[in-house]
This record gives sequence, structure tokens and C-alpha cells, in this order.
Amino acid sequence: MPHRCENRYKLALLENSAVTINCQHPNAQLLVGCGHAWLSEKIVIVNPESLTECRDGEIGEIWVSSDSVAQGYWNRPKQTEETFKAYLADTQVCPFLRTGDLGFLLAGELFITGRLKDLIIVQGRNHYPQDIESTVQQSNSALRKDYGAAFSIEIAGQERLVVVQEVERSYLRKLDYPAVIQQIISSVAEEHQLDVYAVALLKTASIPKTSSGKIQRQACRASFLAGTLDVIGDWSKIPSQKKDFIKLESDVNHLLEKLKTFSHLSESSEYNAIYEEIEQWLIAKFAELKETADENIDVRQNIRFDSLVAAELNNLFNTNWGVEIPIDNFIEGVSVNGLTALLTNKISENCWKFTEQIDQMNDEEVDALLSSILSK
Repeated sequence: MPHRCENRYKLALLENSAVTINCQHPNAQLLVGCGHAWLSEKIVIVNPESLTECRDGEIGEIWVSSDSVAQGYWNRPKQTEETFKAYLADTQVCPFLRTGDLGFLLAGELFITGRLKDLIIVQGRNHYPQDIESTVQQSNSALRKDYGAAFSIEIAGQERLVVVQEVERSYLRKLDYPAVIQQIISSVAEEHQLDVYAVALLKTASIPKTSSGKIQRQACRASFLAGTLDVIGDWSKIPSQKKDFIKLESDVNHLLEKLKTFSHLSESSEYNAIYEEIEQWLIAKFAELKETADENIDVRQNIRFDSLVAAELNNLFNTNWGVEIPIDNFIEGVSVNGLTALLTNKISENCWKFTEQIDQMNDEEVDALLSSILSK
């Protein structure tokens, strides 16, 4: 029979325990049981860190022992040992299959609460992604139900919450993205007492899913970090986590890789080649940031950027090129010609500084040295 719980029960889940309460409470949440172990089956709930059995109602990893459990993975002995031959640390009882699912037993009935690898741990508290995703999707009618993912990323040694969420197709052209993102942040803070680090709103039917239709949270996380999600609107506490800036940084790194080939050219041809390469890249990038065509960029005219883009450009050029360009310069305006000359001189200076050493090195050593030069 299903059990219900109130908001206090949610808080108990965060502390890895569960209790039953009055089913009539207005804030009750329905939890559906999966039944009891049968015949030769044995189900235990185990603390995934201490590998000891949990008490009744305590949440842990679900371990199963049964004649129906497979023997292991084909030709993967190490993974088989870890997953199919687990044993309890205190009693040495084994073998058990580690399912990777989280849940608890209540009066012998099994309840599943989530996946161990998807669990979000922020400031020592456990949060289930499906709870956060539900809160997000209820915050605005433009957000697609069951088409979002919540996960954490590590920033400066701490886990931070990220939300990616699809938008309903009918809202794509008329949605106020900043307002929707603010609603998401406020709802998550109120419901879960969590500080959202970044939000990405995605194009309809673009979020990574399995063939059976399940959201792939780990794939979403990897795509977010790589900047490959189909983002239509995003926000982050740190601009470098926004998709446009991740792409911008990737473009800079790609350009630097191409410039390594110039170390064997004559001085005059090297300078001209580098200048043309940088000028073409800057024209394309400025056009992209200004949402216009390349031919509309006047290389002699000063182009202004808002403070957010200016800060990121300052960081990118300083980190990847070793050129300190004050943020105010980008805000007040910089020209393609001026910036191209500045960057070209820096590249040429660094490349020719080590010409003699480069001639005596093998290809791997050349790549390593030039990577070091161009990153300073």
C-alpha cells in the first residue's frame, strides 16, 4: 500500500531517513512501494561509504542477492568483483549485487528514491535531482515537464548546482528568458534552500536522453561543461560557464594551436600570416558578439561591449595571450586593427624568442614549448 509523507518527510530524506505520517496532510507526497523480497531473494539497504547495513527507514544503496542475479560482466573481472560480489563490512555476508539505486525498507517493503551517481551533495546535504527538476518545471508553464536535469559541478573545491531545462516549442519565440531564469532560481531557493549556480534553457527536444526516453543527467553535465548543449538562454554566477563564453574560449585555443605552425616561417612572412589570421578571427568574433555579418565590421572603428562581455574578453586575452587589456577599453571601444596589432606583436615576440631552441627539438617538445609560450 502506498505511503504518504509531508514536507517534514522531505527534510528527513535529506538526512538519509524516512518516516510515515498522516495521509491527510495537505502537503503529503505520495511514495509508491516496489513490494517485498520473494523466495530466495534478499534485499538489504547499505551505507555506500561504510558498507554496513542500514536500519529500517534509513536511506542507502540497494543491494540484492538472488538466484536470478547474473554472474557478472563478460570479460570484465574487476568491474564484476566490485558490482556483483559486494559484501557487508561488518558481517562479511556476500555476494550482493550493488544496484546503484538509492532507497529504503519500511516494514519489509522497498521504496526507491533515486540513483546514487545522480545524488547532489551540497554543503553536506543530500538532494535528489528529480525533486529539484520538479520544482523547476512547476516554476513556469513554458518549461517542458520531464525534460530537465539538475546536477552539480565542482567550482573551487565546492559542489555547485546547475539546472538545464527544455522550453516548450510554442514559447521559443516569445519567452522572457531572464524572467524565467529568475523564477527558477527563486523557486529552487525557496523549496530546497539551494543556491543555483547556473541555468541553461534548451531548445525543444534537444536534451540528452536514453533510447527509452530517460534523461541522461551525466551526459547533460558533460555537455554543459563542454558548451555543446543547444542553449537558447542561460545565466551563470561566473560568465565563463555560459555557453557563448565556453565557445569563445574554445575558439581562442583553436587559433593558438594553428599559430604554432608559424614558428618556422621567416620573420616578415610570420608577422603577416599571424596578423591576417588574428584579424579574420577578431572580425568573425566581433560580428558574432554583435549579432551582425562579418562585412559590417569596420576594422578601423572602435567597437563597444557591455561589462559582462568585456570582463570575459579581458580574462581570455590575459590568460591565453598574456596581454592585459583593461575592461574599460572594451566598454569604451576597441578596434579590430588596434587589437590585431597588439596580439600579433605579442605572438611574434614570443615565437622568435625561442627560435634556436625550437630548431633542436622534436615535434612533441615543440608543441609543449609553444603551448607554454602562448599561454603566458
